[in-house]
Amino acid sequence: MKRILSLSLAIILTVLLFAVPVLANSTIRVMLNGAEIDFADVSPQIIDDRTMVPMRAIFEALGFEVEWNDSLQMIIATTNELTITMIVGMYSFMKYTGETQNVFAIRTDDENVEWITLDVSPQIINDRTLVPVRAIAEATGANVEWDHEAQTVVITTAEETERPNIHGMLTRIEYGDNVAYIFGTMHAGKSEWFPLHPMAEDAMRRADIFAFEFDLTEDPFDVGVDWDMELDELLEMFDLDELLELLDEFLEMTALFFLPDELTLEDILPEDVFENFITNFATFDVIDFEYENIANLTPVTLISDISRAMIELLGVSFDLSVDMYIADFAVENDRPVVGLNTAISELELNFDIPLDLQVYALVDFPDFDTLLEYFEETGLVEAYERQDRDALLAILEAEYTDNPYSQHMHHIFHKRCRIFAEEIARLLRETQEPTTFFVAIGAAHIVGGNQGQVLYILEDMGFDVVSMWE
Repeated sequence: MKRILSLSLAIILTVLLFAVPVLANSTIRVMLNGAEIDFADVSPQIIDDRTMVPMRAIFEALGFEVEWNDSLQMIIATTNELTITMIVGMYSFMKYTGETQNVFAIRTDDENVEWITLDVSPQIINDRTLVPVRAIAEATGANVEWDHEAQTVVITTAEETERPNIHGMLTRIEYGDNVAYIFGTMHAGKSEWFPLHPMAEDAMRRADIFAFEFDLTEDPFDVGVDWDMELDELLEMFDLDELLELLDEFLEMTALFFLPDELTLEDILPEDVFENFITNFATFDVIDFEYENIANLTPVTLISDISRAMIELLGVSFDLSVDMYIADFAVENDRPVVGLNTAISELELNFDIPLDLQVYALVDFPDFDTLLEYFEETGLVEAYERQDRDALLAILEAEYTDNPYSQHMHHIFHKRCRIFAEEIARLLRETQEPTTFFVAIGAAHIVGGNQGQVLYILEDMGFDVVSMWE
């Protein structure tokens, strides 16, 4: 009996000593250029601290044709320009760069052959051949990152790496079972910015609810009336009193953009400021701005319209804004959209400004060439395209001067940061069901320093803010 017990113990110890440490985790995911790879019946596994995946699925996702040589237990994966061979149990594999040919005709010392060492060899588990995903992806020139929080391998192919990768300085906050991904947007964009960085695209797919500065899926000026219709057509749809009430509601909302009591810019601006404005404004004919069309606009509305036009001259379009790309994704995938603030409140904060302060917005108004040169030299678009937080912060800090209007807008900016942070905190704390939020707000609110306060405010509230891009 003792001999049998000793033998049994020896067998158990031998198994424990030579067993391969395997951590099967169904939550491990692999993303390729923002899309999740489907591994069907066998999930990725962690073996000796390496993520192992079914060989056929990963090779085919990367564009290879795959053969399995059963007698040699060899994987042969080929594209027009690359051949990879791996053998089960072997701690290195061959990468051949050049036109596809018979793999058995390739000399191992060929100048186009590279032998790549593995920490974990290919192995067969449950009748499936698993291979190390990082080694294979990097052999093709792809970039590979491991997102520990999300238990996700993120692969970006060389072609994708060459174009701008807008990661939005993505951060992650957890509160109980709830998660918020916070993404810094630009309210304009370029077609080549999309899709976003795979990490951001993955977070979007995970999200149950999308949050923006205000609900982008609703038109704050929509009172249910098409004002382009003829009056007699409108009166067939509404009675006169109802129509007049809706018109008053619409005019009340749009009044923020116009001077009161039929005033004009000439009436409210000091004479020297107005003369300088008219002289330099005449140079803006390149963007079809004429004084008679803007004379009744408030200074802040005028500055907003001019800034918008100037930014589009820098090669971006507001029709391709990063915010709208994300909002379109939410709508197309039937995800709820909420606002961190109401649209009307956002409009009032940015446009309902005392006229005596607004006057300062047009002091020293420059000519077209000077203003265009200023926008070009700030490098705003380029800084966002590079996702350069320090450059964005420097641009924001340079915006704030001793000008009373600038001082006021700085105060409003901080107030909006506080509103956004408090609503993010409320969503995380009060949402009962486990929920993942994707929060898209202007990058200015999250870049740091004394300018972007949202993340700092959340940290002060006790949240652990984790950067996913640094």
